[in-house]
Amino acid sequence: MIKDKFKYVSRVMTAFMIMFSCVFGNLMTVNAASVTVVYNGKATWSGSTVGNFTVNGKQAFCLEHAKTTPPTGTPLTTEIYQNEMVKKVLYYGWTGPGQWSGFDGNVNKGIVITSLALDVVYSGGSSRLVNDFMSYISDKTVPGRNAQFSSNFEKAFIDGEIQRTNTVTLNGDAGASATFTLPDGVQMVRNGNIYTGQVTVEAGQSFYLQAPMTVTGTYSTGTVGKGFKYQSILCKTGSNSMQDLGYGEVVTDPAGSTKLDVEWLELGNLKITKTNIENDLIDGAKFKLTSVSYSGYEEVLTISNGKLLVKNIPAGTYKLQEVSAPDGYLIDNQIYSVEINAGKTTSKMVINKEPLGEINLVKEINATKTKGLTGDAYLQGNEYTLYAKEDITNKAGTKTYFKKGDTVDRQITNKNGEVRFDNLHIGDYQIKETKSNDTLVLNPEVINISIEYKGQTVSKVIKSDNTENRVNIQKIQVFKSGEKDGISGIVKGLQGAEFTFRLKSEVDHVGWDNAKDYAVITTDENGKANTPYLPYGTYLVKETKTPQEFITAPDFTVSGTADYLEYTDVEQVKRINVNNRPFTSQLKIVKVDKETGKTVTLNSASFKIKDSKGNYIIQKVGGKKYDTFTTNSKNQITVLFGNKGEVTLPLQLEAGKYTIEEIKTPDGFLKLEKPVNFEITNIYDYDKDEDKDPIIVVKIANEQPKGKIILKKTDKETGKTLADVEYELTAKKTVYDMTDGSVRFAKGAVVAKGKTDKNGKIVIDGLFMGEYQLRETLTNEGYVLSSKIHDIIFEQKDTSTKEYAFNIDVTNIAPTGEIHLVKTDKDTNELLSGVIFELSAKEDIYSLDGRKTLLYAKDEKVSVDISQDGLYMTNELGEVHIVGLPLGKYEIKEVKTLEGYIPDQKKYDINLSYNDTEQLVYFTDLDIKNVKTTVEISKTDVTDSKELEGAHLSLFDKDNNLIEKWISGKEPHIVRGLHIGEEYRFHEDLSPLGYATANDVVFTVKGDGETTKVIMKDEITKVDISKVDASTGEELEGAMLTLKDKETGEIIENWISQKEAHRINGLVAGKTYVLHEEAAPDGYLVATDVEFTVKDSGEVQKVIMKDEYKPAVVKTGDDIDIYTISILAGASGLLIVALIVRIRSKRNEKK
Repeated sequence: MIKDKFKYVSRVMTAFMIMFSCVFGNLMTVNAASVTVVYNGKATWSGSTVGNFTVNGKQAFCLEHAKTTPPTGTPLTTEIYQNEMVKKVLYYGWTGPGQWSGFDGNVNKGIVITSLALDVVYSGGSSRLVNDFMSYISDKTVPGRNAQFSSNFEKAFIDGEIQRTNTVTLNGDAGASATFTLPDGVQMVRNGNIYTGQVTVEAGQSFYLQAPMTVTGTYSTGTVGKGFKYQSILCKTGSNSMQDLGYGEVVTDPAGSTKLDVEWLELGNLKITKTNIENDLIDGAKFKLTSVSYSGYEEVLTISNGKLLVKNIPAGTYKLQEVSAPDGYLIDNQIYSVEINAGKTTSKMVINKEPLGEINLVKEINATKTKGLTGDAYLQGNEYTLYAKEDITNKAGTKTYFKKGDTVDRQITNKNGEVRFDNLHIGDYQIKETKSNDTLVLNPEVINISIEYKGQTVSKVIKSDNTENRVNIQKIQVFKSGEKDGISGIVKGLQGAEFTFRLKSEVDHVGWDNAKDYAVITTDENGKANTPYLPYGTYLVKETKTPQEFITAPDFTVSGTADYLEYTDVEQVKRINVNNRPFTSQLKIVKVDKETGKTVTLNSASFKIKDSKGNYIIQKVGGKKYDTFTTNSKNQITVLFGNKGEVTLPLQLEAGKYTIEEIKTPDGFLKLEKPVNFEITNIYDYDKDEDKDPIIVVKIANEQPKGKIILKKTDKETGKTLADVEYELTAKKTVYDMTDGSVRFAKGAVVAKGKTDKNGKIVIDGLFMGEYQLRETLTNEGYVLSSKIHDIIFEQKDTSTKEYAFNIDVTNIAPTGEIHLVKTDKDTNELLSGVIFELSAKEDIYSLDGRKTLLYAKDEKVSVDISQDGLYMTNELGEVHIVGLPLGKYEIKEVKTLEGYIPDQKKYDINLSYNDTEQLVYFTDLDIKNVKTTVEISKTDVTDSKELEGAHLSLFDKDNNLIEKWISGKEPHIVRGLHIGEEYRFHEDLSPLGYATANDVVFTVKGDGETTKVIMKDEITKVDISKVDASTGEELEGAMLTLKDKETGEIIENWISQKEAHRINGLVAGKTYVLHEEAAPDGYLVATDVEFTVKDSGEVQKVIMKDEYKPAVVKTGDDIDIYTISILAGASGLLIVALIVRIRSKRNEKK
C-alpha cells in the first residue's frame, strides 16, 4: 500500500518536474532571444482600443485582435508577406508612404483604423470604423518607386565653345535616385551648379551634360538608378494564442534601374590659309562656312595674319565661300567643298589675285598746218613706251615688279593709231612716245596715268587716253630748166611753168582726174616755184602748163618725208631740179644697223659697185684706181675726211642704175642677204654736199646675230613642269654694242628677267653676242632655290647664222623632312600607343624658294597634316610619322606619357637642315623608350623588418578597383605601371599565422624615376591569460590550465598559473580558443571554461578566468521572477490537489 503511494507520488513528481522543466525551458528561450518588439501601450479612438507597437524601429500593427497582445521583448520571426490587401493597408495606413489624409493627423485614429483594417484583411475581422478607409483604398495600387531617365539617348550639340546634351529629367517617386560617374572633362549642370566625378540625381531633378569639344565618342552611365518597392513584413510570435504583427518597409528594387547614353560630337578642325599669288599671307578676308551635312550651321570667318584655325567643327561636308576679299584683292568666287573628318585638321589654301589694269591710248594726226590734209601719213608704227612712275609692287609690298623709271612695256600703234598696254599691276605709270613712224612728228608730251583698285569684283581696271602727232610737213621747190625745140643748149630759170601736185597713192586708186590737188605752183622769173607745207607722202607731179616753145617735162614723183618745221625757211625747202641735160651725182654709202638705224662706226665695211651692164665701177684718183670702197670706222681709218661709218666715192656717177655689193661685213654683223640697188636720175629728190653738188645717200643695213635662251624647268622627282619660276639674266662680262662700241650692258648688269610659263618654259631672245649668267631668283613654294649659275656664251661663228640657241633643262627639288619615331617599353619592348609628343622649331625656319619666308619662328609649335598645336600621338604601333616638314632644325619632346610610365623629360634635337645636295627626303629616326613606374612592396615583421611569407595581399586604386593580389614571399613584391601622383591602398587580406592583420597603407607613386618603396609591418598576436580570484581580482598561483583549439581540440599549451599573467604569442587571429582549468588552486572551485577569439590586432589581448572559493553554506534556491513563482505555485497546488484526490480515492476503495 505504502509502496503504491510512493510509486504514485513518484509519478506525480516526475510529471511535475517535466512541467517545471518545460516552464523554465520556455523562460530561458525568451530570455535568450533578441528583443525586437516594443509595446508602446494602447491607442484608443472612437471606442476602440488597439496596441501600439514598434518593430525594428518601425511602426507595427496587430493583425489578430482576438488574440493576446505580445509584450515587449517577445521574440519574432519575420517574412515578406505577399498579400496585396495587407500591403495596401500598410502603404496607405498610418505612417505609410501614401498615408490617408482622412486620419487628420490624429495618431490614435491612424493607429486604430490601420490596425482594425489589417484585422479585416488578415484574419477576417470586421469593424464599421474602417469603412471609409477601405473604400478609399479599394481602387488604389501600391506604386513602385522606379527611377527612369526621360531620355535614354542624347546626341550632343554645339553650345558656344562647348558641346552639351538636351535637358534630361530623372522621373520617379520621391526617394528614387540614380548615381553614376562622369569621365574626365564631362560635367553635369543642375540648377546652375556644376558637378563632376560621381554624381547623384534625385527623382524629379533635371540636368544636362556638357563637355569641351575635345571629348568625342560615346559615354554611357551604365545601368544605374536606385528604384524602390514597398513590401509588407509579417512578424510571427510563434504562439497560437498571441497576435501576429505587421509593418511595411521600402526596399531597393533592381527592376527600377535606368540608363543614359550620350553620343558626343565627332569634331575636326579647318585650317584656312589666305595668300596672294606670291604665297604671302594676307589679312582681312571673310569666308562663309555652311554645313551641307547639318541644317542651320553657318558661320562667317575673318582671316587674321593670313591664317585661321577653326576648331571643333562637327565632322561632315561644308561649303566654304569667300564673301569679302582683302583690300586690294579680287574676291575668289569659287565655292569650295571641304570635308571635316573627326579628329583631323582639313587644310584649305585660298589664293587671292590682284586686279590688273589696261591702258588704251588712241593716237590722232594733227594736220592743222596742212589745212587738214594728211597725205600718206599713217598712224601705224609709232612706238610708245610705258614707264613706272613709282615703284610698282604687289599689294603686300613683298614683290617689286618694276622700279621707278623702269621700262614696263613697249607697244606699237596699229593702223587705227591704237595701242594697248595690258596686264598691268596697280600703280602709277607714264607713257612716252619713243619712236614715231616716218610720217609723223615725235610727240614729246609725257602722259601720266594711274591704275587704281576699283573693288573686289573689278578684275580689269581700264584706263583710256588720247594723244596726237603732227604730220611731217615739208615745202617743195621746183626749179625748171629745159631745152627749146630744135635748139640745143641749156636755158636756166624758165618762168611760167605750172606744176600740179597730187598724192600718188590717191592717183593710183582713183586716177589723176579724180584725185584732189595738194598744190599748184608756177615758176617765177628765176624758174622757181615753192609749194605750201605738204604732209608726208609721195606726190605725182605733172607739168600742167609749159611755156611756149619749151618741152614739157615728164611726170615725176617727189616725196615729202623729213619734217623741216624746226628749221629756217631757207633750209626747209626740198628742191627738185627739172631739166633735160645728163645728170651726175656723188654717192655716199652709209653702213647702218638694220634694227636701230644707227650708223655702224666700230668696224668698217667694204663695197664694190656695178653699173647696169654688170661692170664694176673703177675710179681713178691721183693716178690710182679704186674699185673697192671702205667705210671709215673707229678700228680702220680709210680716209682722213668723212664721218665714221660712211664712205663717199671720190668721183660722181652718171645717171643710171647701180648695184652695191658688200664684200666685207663689219665684225659683229651678218652679211647682206642680197645686193642693194639704187638709181641716179635727172629728175629726183636730191640733197647737196658742202660744195652744193648733188649727192645720193644709200644706207646699207645689216642685221646683228642674236642669241636665244630656252630653259625648261621640271620637278626632279616627278618630271612635272614648274610654272612661275623666276630667272634673272646678267652680263658676265661687259656686252658691247657692235654698232659703235658703246656699252650695252656693264659687267653684272641685269639684262633680262622672266618666269617660266605653264609649260615650265622661259625664252629669252634678242640677246647680243656676249657672255651671260642665268640664275634662278625665285622658285615655287616648297622647292629649294637652285644655286646653280648657268654660264652662257653667244659667239658669232659666221656671217650667215642669224640666231644662236642655248637650251637648258633644269630641275628643282622639293625636299622635305620626315621624323620617324617609335615609342616602346624599355623592359618589354612593348609598342606604346597614345603617347603625345610636341614638335617645335629649334631655330627660325625659312623657305628655301628664294623668298625667305618665315615658316616657323624659333620655339613655334610645328603642326603638319592633322596635327594641332604641334602635338602628335603615337599610333597603335607606337609610331609617330611626321612628314612634309620644311627643312631646318627642330626639337621634339614628350608632353604626355601613358599612365603608369615615367615621363621622358629629354628634349630631342632633330637636324633636317638642307645640305646643298639633291637629296629629296631628310630622315630622322628616333627610338624612344619609356620606363614604367616601379613600386617595391614589402611585408615585414615589425620587430626585425624581415620579409614575411604567406601574407595574402591586395592593391587597390583610389576608386577601390582591385589592381593585383598576391601572397608575400621572401623578396619584396614588385608592381609596375602604377599611375604617377595617384594614391593607392595596400591591403592585407590574410595575415601570416600568428600575426595580426596590419592596417591599410596608402601611398602615392613618385614620378621622379626612383622606385617607390612601400612597407607594411605585421605584429605578432599577443594574449595575456590571467587566473584571478573572483572576489579580489588578484592573480592566483597553482591553477593547472590548458589552452585548446576549439575547432580541432588540439592542445596549444599547458601551464600552471603564476603571480603574473601568462603570455602566449602567435595565436591565429580570428580563431576561437578554449581556456580550461584542469585543477583549481586549493580552496577554489574549478572555473567554467572560457572561450575567446583572438583579436586581429597587434595589441595585447587580455583573457581572465575567475575562480570562486568553495562555499561554506549550501545555497537553497535562486531568485526567480513573479511569473515563475506563479507557475510554480500553481504547479504545486495542482500536485497537492492530485495527492488529496488520490488519497481519498484509495480510501473510498477501501470502503
